[in-house]
Amino acid sequence: MHAIFASGLIKRRYMTNEQFKREMCYRTVMAVARSMLSRRLISKEEYDAFDSKMIDKYNPLFGGLKGTG
Repeated sequence: MHAIFASGLIKRRYMTNEQFKREMCYRTVMAVARSMLSRRLISKEEYDAFDSKMIDKYNPLFGGLKGTG
């Protein structure tokens, strides 16, 4: 039996340079925030509030998805 690859049916979406910059900024600031959380410099509640603000600010494509960090 032959498999059929429907590459013509799938539209690929590429990240623009602006989206890439926003994603990297979000990931960078959240890495610092995670470090602060792990060293108990901020609470989980402060971390979550900061995360929400950074999602609003940077509008990351992938960074705001839970479990990607």
